[in-house]
Amino acid sequence: MDNQENSLASAELEAMELIKELVSLRESLMLSQRQASTLLGWSSHGGLSSIENGRTKPSLARVIQILHIYG
Repeated sequence: MDNQENSLASAELEAMELIKELVSLRESLMLSQRQASTLLGWSSHGGLSSIENGRTKPSLARVIQILHIYG
C-alpha cells in the first residue's frame, strides 16, 4: 500500500469512528433515529439512517448540525 492508499484507508477509519460516535451520542440521549431527525428538522429518518449505516457520507455542515442537536 502506498502513502495515498494509506491516507484513504485512514480517512475511512476516521469516518467510521465518527459515525460510531454520532450513533453513541444519539443513543445516550435515548433518541430514536426518527426523533433525532425530527429535532434536526429533516422530513424523514432515512437520511440519518443512511449516515449511521455508512451508505452516505455526511457533509461537515450536517455533522455540525447533528452535534448541535446532540449537545
